[in-house]
Amino acid sequence: MKRKTMGLMFTIIITSQIFLMMPLFALGAINVPELSAQGKKINVKLQAKLFKDKVAGNGLEGVGVIKKDKIDGDDNKYPQENVIALAAFYTRFARSGNSECDQWATDAVFPSISAMGSDMLERIEDEKDYYTLDQAIALEFLSLGYSRSQNQEMLNLMENLYKSLIDFESSDSEINGYDDAYWRAINKIGDKIGGSGYEYCYTNITLMAIAGMLKFGMTVKGMTIDNDEQYYTTSITIAKDAIEFCEDKCFFNGSGFMEYPYADMVSPETKNYYARTQIIAALAYTRLYEATKEIGYLDKAEMMVKYIITKNFLDTGKTGGVVTYLSTATGIKSSTKLGYDNALYAYVLISLYNAIGDKGIGHLKRAEEIAVFMHDNLFYESGDGEIVGYIELLVDNDIPDGYKRIYFNTNALMMIVNEEIAFSERPWFIKYLWWIIFGAIGVIAVIVIVVLVKRKKDIGRKLPKLVKGLVED
Repeated sequence: MKRKTMGLMFTIIITSQIFLMMPLFALGAINVPELSAQGKKINVKLQAKLFKDKVAGNGLEGVGVIKKDKIDGDDNKYPQENVIALAAFYTRFARSGNSECDQWATDAVFPSISAMGSDMLERIEDEKDYYTLDQAIALEFLSLGYSRSQNQEMLNLMENLYKSLIDFESSDSEINGYDDAYWRAINKIGDKIGGSGYEYCYTNITLMAIAGMLKFGMTVKGMTIDNDEQYYTTSITIAKDAIEFCEDKCFFNGSGFMEYPYADMVSPETKNYYARTQIIAALAYTRLYEATKEIGYLDKAEMMVKYIITKNFLDTGKTGGVVTYLSTATGIKSSTKLGYDNALYAYVLISLYNAIGDKGIGHLKRAEEIAVFMHDNLFYESGDGEIVGYIELLVDNDIPDGYKRIYFNTNALMMIVNEEIAFSERPWFIKYLWWIIFGAIGVIAVIVIVVLVKRKKDIGRKLPKLVKGLVED
């Protein structure tokens, strides 16, 4: 009987171990703690050695060129760099509890953004030039920053930016001081360029405007600011109209969006599919799905991701990196990979994962693969450890000599990506811990029940030791 009991206990223990280890077969494929740890370490370095000396009341520079033992930045302050950095600092604060980043964002970066034309984010103050792409990116990342920080001071700027986009979209006759910023995909600008009547397609601007407006509309929905519900519904209406326009005019051969130009006078050799346009298209469809829950937009977001992965831009389908364009005339891919495009692609994949939850695990893993590519091929740190950051340009899988440039928007994007990857993996770890806790409790309960049942069966069938001794005597 003892052998049977021991055999039963052994079977329970072995079975319980298999039961407790079951999640590893599913979670092991996506849970990559080494990458999370590496990403966090890189973010600490970026924060301490790249951004710390660059964050000031007047904002971040656009680009830094590595010269010997330092990074020389230009003197121009651009909205894209600053709004993405703002979102990066607030994300790092929300995910890692870094109070220094919260202080930088609130006290330095946001005031610098507010000073850039206040409602329109002018690039060059004296010339009063405004860029719709800057405004659209600003809405996307200000909305992300607000969701991370709840900084109420951001709402007024976000509202003004939104209204400015809407006002420009409704203007059919004048450029109104904007330079190359026609967010409605195709605009007749013949009068502005010598009466030629050419039509040009700036699809990525339109797609980014769709994403930015929808992100803002969803962020403020249900709040107490003016017209909060109207922002949400109006954004959906405009976005649906704009994406239909893009699909009709700028989606070529069933294979991707054409960026520019869309003009009869342009030779086919110059009509290329640019990675950035496809990436922003995936973001626009993701935001449309989030706002409407219409499965058709999710299918199109998935389609754009698959297009980028399998057909045009990735060398290996895994960690090769996104190349800048594909020639429609020759079918030849460029040999250039930009850090910003890859960082943006990872950001979009994480956004898609967040939109659809566990069903998008493959997108999270893809974002991790892009992060690995960035870490392995574009992250640069000098021997003395003073220069650190993601280099912008990779040509033929090598960083060209004399062209080591660090774009602050790329590094800020990677701060967001690294934090989001680590945070996205965390719930799986917690789920596994709960699985072990409740599983262990269940196993112990089964063992106790088996022991109690066994003892109950033995009652009346075994003689007490005293009686047993008397009988034997």
